[in-house]
Amino acid sequence: MISKTVSAAHYRHHLLTVLFLIITALLSQLAIHYNYRVDITQSQRHSLSLAGQQYLAQLTQAVTIYVFIHPKHRAINTFKSELKQYQQYTDVLTVQWINPQQSPDLVRRYHIQQQGEIVLVQGKNVHHLTTLSEKAMLRGLAAISQETLAHLTFITGYGERQPMGKANFDLGLWSEALIEQGANIAQYSIKDKTAIPANTELLIIAGSQQQWNESSQKKLLNYLEQGGHLLWLTEPNQPLPFLSQYLGLIEHPGILLDPTVAQLNINSTDFTLIEDYPIHPITKQLIAPILLPKAAALSVNQTSSDWTYFPLLTSAKQVKRHDKQTITSGPFHLAYAITRDQHSQQQRVVVIGDGDFLSNQFLGNGAHQPFGQYILHWLSTIPMPTLTVSPSLDHMLLLDNTTLILIGTGFLVVLPLIWAITGLLLFWSRRAR
Repeated sequence: MISKTVSAAHYRHHLLTVLFLIITALLSQLAIHYNYRVDITQSQRHSLSLAGQQYLAQLTQAVTIYVFIHPKHRAINTFKSELKQYQQYTDVLTVQWINPQQSPDLVRRYHIQQQGEIVLVQGKNVHHLTTLSEKAMLRGLAAISQETLAHLTFITGYGERQPMGKANFDLGLWSEALIEQGANIAQYSIKDKTAIPANTELLIIAGSQQQWNESSQKKLLNYLEQGGHLLWLTEPNQPLPFLSQYLGLIEHPGILLDPTVAQLNINSTDFTLIEDYPIHPITKQLIAPILLPKAAALSVNQTSSDWTYFPLLTSAKQVKRHDKQTITSGPFHLAYAITRDQHSQQQRVVVIGDGDFLSNQFLGNGAHQPFGQYILHWLSTIPMPTLTVSPSLDHMLLLDNTTLILIGTGFLVVLPLIWAITGLLLFWSRRAR
């Protein structure tokens, strides 16, 4: 009787094992042939954003998406799933799957370098994608949708930040993002005898380190007199007083010290934190904070009347400006959008008392990159950034020093002591038995 019971138990055990293996094999086959995704993140970071959906819905020109990938490549199902998301919101996207081994002519025509490379084609406009992300896709669609490129000219010759430079203080990463959006980046040495290029849509001065000679000053002022648009990323103690005077601005000397940055565990207090923004086309969509290193405080010279001024960035009240023996309390204006009617059109200028926030070192922080893009959209025909990802509610944890001490003491001292005492009590109680 016992042997029969044991035999039945063994039989059931083997049967359950076989059933488990069969179910596992079936599930594995389903996983191979079907791809199901659920985005449970608070900010829906793995789904198309609302801004992306709206942008796709307003597309009218047909776009062909060539995907160069082998049919048996392990990532092809992921590509199909991702691209299907975009086709759900528009009828103008056509996807063509190209086997690179069978289409060498297309590989040569589009200069394909790797498996999984994507080419967006609209008429004669072509844009390459090496990563399949919403930001890259929407930037690519915006770039090929432009009939003409926005010509942005960076001034050089007096120690300015290099637009394509790789150093921490240069603007290479920002320029790459602008090129992806359809900008044509050019450099012009204002020391040259030639005039500022006639096709310049926007002139950018990124932190001159030296005084300009008279010829260079005349070129810039003539450009402004003709109604040209300007982005001036100035710095404390900037060497261009003639430009400040022309624009009717005053740069105040001294260092801005913001005590609130201590909450961000930043050792230096000469950073200025901006968290509140006015209602303006440049700033109305900003959510994340902006952190300006060593910014200059700006104000308007009341004797100038032909310009209209709008303060874009303003510090908190607790910010102090230290100038030799004088300490002045905030708030301070750190950036202005300036306009005037010139030659039957509105001339636009943006002046910011800091250029570091757009540098390679700081571009990825907070709202730095969107802020830079919104500035250029307002000043030129650079398309409005098509992707604005709302930060998650818990993307940053700010703790004061008291809380940090309590947490550190609790985890490093109190809990280990409790465990040690508990262990000793258990040891003694068992030994007493």
